Amino acid sequence: MKFKLIPLVSAAIAALSIATPTIVLAQSMPGSPTSGDRMMAPHPGGGGHMMPPDLGLTEQQKTQLDQIRKSTRAQIEGIVTPDQKQQVKTAIDNGEDFREAMDSVLSSEQKTQIRAIMQASRKQMQAVLTPEQQQKMRQHMQQQFMNRGN
Repeated sequence: MKFKLIPLVSAAIAALSIATPTIVLAQSMPGSPTSGDRMMAPHPGGGGHMMPPDLGLTEQQKTQLDQIRKSTRAQIEGIVTPDQKQQVKTAIDNGEDFREAMDSVLSSEQKTQIRAIMQASRKQMQAVLTPEQQQKMRQHMQQQFMNRGN
């Protein structure tokens, strides 16, 4: 089961997600490594990769992406129960990997719902970016993916 979520996370990173379900949820959890109100390149799951600084986002694009991120976060938080959030926080506090903790806590139905939310979010975000920005983002995500292997 754990291995099914990892390809999902990797695909989301490469496809430009704002925050993987796990990243979005992690932002809401106090003390998590990705907590804070930063603009996340979704990739989910990879641990909070920031959008590359040379992306050249306009203020309007930043606002639109932030609105998409907030909407996505709210939708996902509506799926994950407070008890599940606490279970993940406890697992992380005990040294467990965030993705593994999420995989063990979420039901398959919740994972399916979150995947659908993330897919819709990626499409919305891609529509905000210019083709040049989309290319830069893909390159950044590929580089981040390659660096994870080292």
